[in-house]
Amino acid sequence: MSITMKELAAMAGVSCATVSKVLNKTDHHISKAKTEEILSLARKYDYTPNVIAKALKVRNTRTIGFMLPDIRNPFFPGIVRGIEDEAMAKGYSLIISNTDNDPEIESDCFRMLQNRMISGVIFTRALSTSTVSELLELNIPVVLVDRMIDALRKESVGQIFINLHDAFFAATGFLISRSDGPVAFICADEGSDRPRFNGYRDALSSASRDFDESFVYIGQYDIETGAEGVEKLLACGKKFSGLMCGNDLIAIGAMNKLREKGLRVPDDVKVIGCDDIEFAALVSPSLTTIKQPTYEYGRKAARMLIDSIEGKASPFSCELDYTLVIRESCY
Repeated sequence: MSITMKELAAMAGVSCATVSKVLNKTDHHISKAKTEEILSLARKYDYTPNVIAKALKVRNTRTIGFMLPDIRNPFFPGIVRGIEDEAMAKGYSLIISNTDNDPEIESDCFRMLQNRMISGVIFTRALSTSTVSELLELNIPVVLVDRMIDALRKESVGQIFINLHDAFFAATGFLISRSDGPVAFICADEGSDRPRFNGYRDALSSASRDFDESFVYIGQYDIETGAEGVEKLLACGKKFSGLMCGNDLIAIGAMNKLREKGLRVPDDVKVIGCDDIEFAALVSPSLTTIKQPTYEYGRKAARMLIDSIEGKASPFSCELDYTLVIRESCY
């Protein structure tokens, strides 16, 4: 039967503080005899330190949270793996919360993580978020991954990202160079910053192509949006020879619908996605896409967060590299 620190201290005739110092090897002024007595009693009575109480005292439960918007999206497992690998290596555990891209669920997740007394949180926001104030009120280190929040750019919040504007500018430019007609755009609502959309539009301008709002369809980051976008564009009589998609799921849905409508990829329409999820190389034709370093997102986010929790460094912005992976959908 195990005993408490108070009981152990009483047996040894010392204070709880002395027992703590002996067990944590933080005071070398305690006599060797007394040290050996305390350690012997601890072994004899199977003394187990109250890890939770200790964590609360030092304000570090060695638990971090990851809030993600859609656990079904194959983009996120790589991030989770990177976070988990780094966290485990540093002796931290991980709690994952799925928000379903819903600001109300996002708020509930914030409260749940607060109740769990986590030491820090890694966060990918919902598409339409109103929880910025709640994020700042957590009073713990925070690192944002992938989807940035404009209002937090000047706050002491870590950010791990690629330059999506430049990535979509480069990918759209490549698509324009391979297409002899208009290039359409299907994406989700990105919020006020709209890096994907602005990269697409700026690439059109750079290539002296007119921007036409009617070639743009906005939905969600899912397969259904790709199919719906193509359906709507074709139903309006819009003919295009290139299609820039906000992510790979949209692109896969779009290619399926194009095939259903009798259009060939890449012969009639060339398609580019974003993320380079595992399925991108497996669909037919294989998908040209902007590769995001998901594992590095997670690993670097966890490292930044844990360094901040332990007072080793403050959160900062970290831009990672992207790669345009050219496959059959643009041949």
